[in-house]
Amino acid sequence: MSPRIIHLIKKEFIQVMRDPRMLFIIFAAPVIQLIVLGYVATTEVKNLSFAVYDQDNSFHSRQIVEKFKGAGSFDVRYSISSYGQLRKLLDAGSARVALVVGRGFDKKIKRGETAPIQAIFDGSDANSAVVSSGYIASIMQDFSTSILDGRLAKKGIDMEWFGSLSNKARFWFNEELKSSNFMVPGVVGAILLIQIMTLSALGVVKEKEYGTLEQLIVTPIRPHELLIGKMTPYIIIAYVEVIFATLIAVFWFHVPFRGNPLLFLLLCGMFLMPTLGMGLFISLVSRTQYQAFLTSYLVSLPSIMLSGFIFPIENMPKVIQAFTHLLPLRYLVTVLRGIFLKGIGIQYLWKDVWPLLILGGLIFVLSVTRFEKKIS
Repeated sequence: MSPRIIHLIKKEFIQVMRDPRMLFIIFAAPVIQLIVLGYVATTEVKNLSFAVYDQDNSFHSRQIVEKFKGAGSFDVRYSISSYGQLRKLLDAGSARVALVVGRGFDKKIKRGETAPIQAIFDGSDANSAVVSSGYIASIMQDFSTSILDGRLAKKGIDMEWFGSLSNKARFWFNEELKSSNFMVPGVVGAILLIQIMTLSALGVVKEKEYGTLEQLIVTPIRPHELLIGKMTPYIIIAYVEVIFATLIAVFWFHVPFRGNPLLFLLLCGMFLMPTLGMGLFISLVSRTQYQAFLTSYLVSLPSIMLSGFIFPIENMPKVIQAFTHLLPLRYLVTVLRGIFLKGIGIQYLWKDVWPLLILGGLIFVLSVTRFEKKIS
């Protein structure tokens, strides 16, 4: 590496360390983003506000309400006495689910008849409604089974006399079904995209805004040396952030890391190519740091939304699914989850690595070519 490149790298690090805004973006922002998104980005339903309209007020109706109180997923806050109260709670968003136990519930159970229970959901939050409906169905099934067992026991019939199916489910890679284990690796990829794209764009635009880029151009520094000198510090910073984010994921959120650390760092480095390329391109179309910062977020937002990090790509329209093949983050999210949770190697990750290589190479080469023409 030539002395001119080394001096450029030193200059870039000095500029970064002297800029409080850049220091915040580099060190504070990713930590805040990772911790906040790690807790917020979840598909689990906990402490869902719950209202009960018990018209029967009997032994069995109170028994099933107690089952909901002990389930952990619901917060039984309201005991109401009319549909009007139920409607007001749902309209105000105070309750997300309401359970209605009709009159005669206890008598129907004692007679061995079907005793219906109505569950009313706030469907404005479709995910919570679908997940909580599954929880309710499971509680209802357990309640029905316990009643059947008790009735047969009174008749002296042992359930062990009957043949039955035994469903023993095992969950691989995420044994506790913690949504944080699934979401946090994607958060690491999303933060890496935002941070490196923004930093590389701001680093070049700042030179343009202050007029120092023109001073560098008239020096004997060659375009490729200028590019290496500008980009190398951000590559180093990127790896520092990757390692730091991984430590937070493992030791703060207790996400298992089962893969090869060297392979993990290598594949993250492949993702840096298109990310730095996009940062360079943004720097060419932006005149100020504010424009570069805003453009970086406008580019990264659809990438995150369509990468499969939050929403399954399979559920998207076919046209959108085809478009996601142009997003490097799509491949990185799959790679990160494979390394974190499954501990799989390159033989299984290759189908996501080669598109990342091709796409990253094209974006980076095009951006670098455009950058060199700009400063020539």
